[in-house]
Amino acid sequence: MGHRIPPDAPPSCGVLGFSQGVATAMRWVADGAVRARCFVGWAGALAADVQQDRFAAAVANTAVTLVAGESDSFATPTARKSVLTSMRRLHRDTREIVFAGGHHLDPGVLTMLLNELPLND
Repeated sequence: MGHRIPPDAPPSCGVLGFSQGVATAMRWVADGAVRARCFVGWAGALAADVQQDRFAAAVANTAVTLVAGESDSFATPTARKSVLTSMRRLHRDTREIVFAGGHHLDPGVLTMLLNELPLND
């Protein structure tokens, strides 16, 4: 018999936070509102008020990706390095994607990330 998810389990989905929404998405995942199949932090900072151990536990089996444009005036190279270093303390396999562009969602990168999203639990 297959794996059964308890009826009161939070929904499983991909989570993407953009800009200031990265911190909000982190809070949502750490609080157990969803089981994140993947977590994408796009051009934003990490939430300073999230219990790091709770977030780390929540994304332990999750694909974590940080994305930013190389010419993003908010996600500068220094800021990107700091965010990546901090996220890798929480999830060592965090990958980084930097695309040609600024502070926006890039359709090509977004399509790639959506295509990577698993279809089944």
